[in-house]
Amino acid sequence: MSWSSIAILGIAATIATVITTGIVLRQLRAHQILDHPNERSSHDRAVPRGGGIAVMANLAVGWCLLTWWQDKSLEIAIIAILAVFLAGFSFLDDLKGLAASTRLIMQALAVTIGCAFLPQGLIFQEFLPPIADKAFTWICWLWFINLFNFMDGVDGMSAVEASCIGIGIAMITGDN
Repeated sequence: MSWSSIAILGIAATIATVITTGIVLRQLRAHQILDHPNERSSHDRAVPRGGGIAVMANLAVGWCLLTWWQDKSLEIAIIAILAVFLAGFSFLDDLKGLAASTRLIMQALAVTIGCAFLPQGLIFQEFLPPIADKAFTWICWLWFINLFNFMDGVDGMSAVEASCIGIGIAMITGDN
């Protein structure tokens, strides 16, 4: 995929995400789905919980289109489905306040399934023995999910992190 195609898709995805995020935030406010500040909060007034739903919806559509358009990869589709599952589960946590152990079990289950569907081969390019490669991949993935969830509580931090990662991936994988 050329850089111009990546740029056009990135701009379109950004516009779609901004529009859908505005719609979702209005609905969250209308239904009083709010995060009220406490001693650990980075905000000083009630803010909507769940704005990431719009981001995940757009990502899911993008993943599905990319899977269909590029390589029709079952593995990518399954990873996308798992990400949507975790997003839905995280929103349920936002609404109900689930136990940390329940969240960790569901995250570990998603990571286990995701690792089973990663393309064959070693993730760390033979830097680690095969069994250590798989184990370290599992641990890193679970750690990243929890790190991202933690950052999500700091307004804007997860968006900046996701943007940097996305741009880095595009630069590494771009053909031109």
